[in-house]
Amino acid sequence: FNKSNPYNYARLQIWRSSLNLIAEKPILGVGFGQFIHASKRFNFPLEGHIARYLIRAGIAHSEYLQHMAELGIPAAMLLFSVLGYSVYLAAKQSKAVEPEARWIHEAAVFVVTGVGVHALVDNCWTIPVTASSLVALSLGGSLPLVPRKAPLQWRPLRSAVVFVIIITVYIHSVAVPSLGFYYNQRGHEAAYRGDFKSAEQFHRTAIQIVPDDPEFLQDLGLLFMQFSKPAQRTSLNSAREYLARAIAARPQSVELRIHMENALVESLSGEIHSDDDLQKTIIENDSQLLQIDPYLPFQRRNLATAYYNLGQRRRAFEELHRAIEYEPNYVPGYLTMAAWYAERGDAAESRRYEALALSIVNKYRDVRPADIYEATLLGRPDVSGSKAKIVNHF
Repeated sequence: FNKSNPYNYARLQIWRSSLNLIAEKPILGVGFGQFIHASKRFNFPLEGHIARYLIRAGIAHSEYLQHMAELGIPAAMLLFSVLGYSVYLAAKQSKAVEPEARWIHEAAVFVVTGVGVHALVDNCWTIPVTASSLVALSLGGSLPLVPRKAPLQWRPLRSAVVFVIIITVYIHSVAVPSLGFYYNQRGHEAAYRGDFKSAEQFHRTAIQIVPDDPEFLQDLGLLFMQFSKPAQRTSLNSAREYLARAIAARPQSVELRIHMENALVESLSGEIHSDDDLQKTIIENDSQLLQIDPYLPFQRRNLATAYYNLGQRRRAFEELHRAIEYEPNYVPGYLTMAAWYAERGDAAESRRYEALALSIVNKYRDVRPADIYEATLLGRPDVSGSKAKIVNHF
């Protein structure tokens, strides 16, 4: 274990969060590959550090818990029973073979048993591990083999049908995505050179090839944001359009909704009443974002600000209080609260929140933040020019 990462010692909390996720949808699960998104709502704080919610678990650190969460308990049990029965067959056949060949079956049993035990405490069913385990099982003779009495007759029609199927699958699953990735990468290269027109053309071509790929849609949206000028709303409108399409293709993505929020905030003119529609869109976007991951202090503060600008002051204070509750060292949150209390004429509360912010600044004055997230919590935007990011721990 890496001692610098305290999450390596948080297995019990991660497993408890995974069980809570399983209890929410025990029959059908949250969907294959969706644990990384659905588990964010069950994240737990890490006390004694600048940031309480810096890292998201991302995985269950147990293959059994993760499969039950994603597939549902019935489907997961069916999968586990198939694997268990394969091990049983290998162990049974080891007693019926010649002594000099028994080691093959015993090796298959030991390999799969070892992988199965390891899977109790970590996610280890990756491509190389799974492939090697299946090879061991096949050598052990546990995979079913059906003897054929006659060779398969490959008639011309059958050969043609199989050939067409193989070519169709190859084009759909390999050739088309590869071509899309090629043009998308060309778009990145053009953007690095500062050639906006070529970059836009390449990214649009990639989207024409693979229309609903969220990564391609996101990249074009970010391109419009990157090259937008302060007074140029057309590029920001285009950015929001493609980010909206990306969100529709991947609705559980936190990153896409954060990009959308950035595009909406950059679209604000600074005139409160003329920005009412944008403020409402920010509320809609951030509300959906915080349903996926409620422990995002910066986005919750932006949500509170949108409510405040629309005159919903009570809701604004509630959201900002919650952001500070999740991250007690959130200096800009305290300062915003102080400004709002000063605006309502409550000088005592304003001074109290200013004092709280100052105490945090003094407490961590000599501490160098580990990353931009902690720096942003402490109100030190000069540490890095990048956006604060949430880390997914694997």
